[in-house]
Amino acid sequence: MKLALVAAASVVLLSASLLSSASPATAVPMSPGTRAPSADIEHRTDALLAGVDERSHTFDGRNARSAGAAEVDIVDFAAGYLAAGGRTQGVRVPAAEVDQLRAAVGELRCSGRNSADVTGLQANLYLNSCNANKIVSVLAGGAGLAAIAGFITGATGIGAAAAGIAAGVLTIGSAAIAYCNAKGRGIGFHVLPVGAPWCASQ
Repeated sequence: MKLALVAAASVVLLSASLLSSASPATAVPMSPGTRAPSADIEHRTDALLAGVDERSHTFDGRNARSAGAAEVDIVDFAAGYLAAGGRTQGVRVPAAEVDQLRAAVGELRCSGRNSADVTGLQANLYLNSCNANKIVSVLAGGAGLAAIAGFITGATGIGAAAAGIAAGVLTIGSAAIAYCNAKGRGIGFHVLPVGAPWCASQ
């Protein structure tokens, strides 16, 4: 069973070292504040991230399994990771699941950058226009938290903050992300430990 959208949407999972800054005036605000991080989701995400080797851009399901990740989460994460261009090993991912994540967006000319950083307590994710469109598509297709976290990690290598950003992406929704990407320059997506996540054009 995929991580529940309701649970994911209520959780913004950021490390204790992240600090707030004001949201830009052009940002699209989202729903009111979020609840405290769920220990269960934090554990599940940490176990999945144990399988990521950022140097080789590979997700190893065996390492995630050894860290305690559930098989269904491993498969979902791997599908998102593959869809974003990463490699996997030690996990069987149904081709149909990866194809579904890739299907909605063909090869496009991309504008903007793919990166992630932390400014104080604020986690920032930047996706080029192609990856922003892909996020809209996979959200519309009903992807869960593990698949979104895998996609974000595969596209940016962000690692530990991926779960919080993925939860924020689920909170913000595909319509707001599409709006933020309307200028075709990619998006900046911002998450704080409390309050609503937001996005804006790059």
